[in-house]
Amino acid sequence: YHYAKHLVGQERGNPRVVLAAALLLEVCGPPTAETQNDDLQSSAPARAMLEQAGVDADTIAGVCDVITCHVDGPKVVMETAAGRGAFVCGYHANQSPLAPEKYLTGAEWNWASVYTGMVKTVMEGGSIDNFVRGGLAENFIKMSPLGPAVSDAARNQFEATKAEILKGGYAVIKGPLNDNKGNVIATTGQSFVETDVALESMDYLVEGIVGATS
Repeated sequence: YHYAKHLVGQERGNPRVVLAAALLLEVCGPPTAETQNDDLQSSAPARAMLEQAGVDADTIAGVCDVITCHVDGPKVVMETAAGRGAFVCGYHANQSPLAPEKYLTGAEWNWASVYTGMVKTVMEGGSIDNFVRGGLAENFIKMSPLGPAVSDAARNQFEATKAEILKGGYAVIKGPLNDNKGNVIATTGQSFVETDVALESMDYLVEGIVGATS
């Protein structure tokens, strides 16, 4: 209980969700070598446990099915989340060997392409801009192979969206869109492509996300 209260203070999220997650952590305990891939570690039994405990539907819906991260060393997140039955999406490099059954995909830096291009530019007498931004279309990043848990329908949607991004000028953030405090991020018809410098000042979470950036 006290650890759960500590989590609430740190995460500044929905107290009911954090308390429920802490309860499951206390009941299930850390996964062992024997139980790491056990069905009991999946989210369905976890949700059933919460339901039997009388937890409301909104809180049950807050139990995470997929976990990702934006950190320098994703290894611990991948192994811990997958060990507790959650699906994971990686970052920086392909982390599928860390969670072969639970890894969905991930965004990898394509440094070989980035630095080869920069060296070529300098060798040809050009200069490198002080501020450089790029994504899939610019070959700055690449996607990890899709994991075995990704359905055929999801694979088709993934490939279709990726094809659109590779054309260049794709915008994930487009209006109408508010942050989770009700402030307008983008009006109807307004959008921010992934290379837009305005995204460097992002200090908000979009509507529907529980939490805060500060």
